[in-house]
Amino acid sequence: MTHPAVRDLFQSLARHTAFQELCRRLVRRESNRLSLGGLTTTAKALYLVLLWQAAERPLIVVVDGNKQAEALADLIGTFFDLLVNRNDIPHPQTIPALDILPHQKLSPHTEIAEQRAIGLWRLATG
Repeated sequence: MTHPAVRDLFQSLARHTAFQELCRRLVRRESNRLSLGGLTTTAKALYLVLLWQAAERPLIVVVDGNKQAEALADLIGTFFDLLVNRNDIPHPQTIPALDILPHQKLSPHTEIAEQRAIGLWRLATG
């Protein structure tokens, strides 16, 4: 259980002018893609959870490699647990990159294929 003061502190970040402008663009769908920069991994994770709460729709985040994806996913999971108080909402899902190149004529590792299939199924089914 998160102390209400901690939750309020994090939620207060959502009232920042730049964040409000980002939410406005996302909700009005002024752009299909938005790019954010200049944030630490921790700040990205926090703002992604806040953005997801404000947008009330699925978000897809693309990062450069599995290491970055895992680090960001861990932090997003932490902030998700702190800020989202509903058990009926599934946790964010990571869709890992394949561990092989297409021209190698090899099959991806079964765990990676499973994680990708679960993530894509969840994305397709909402």
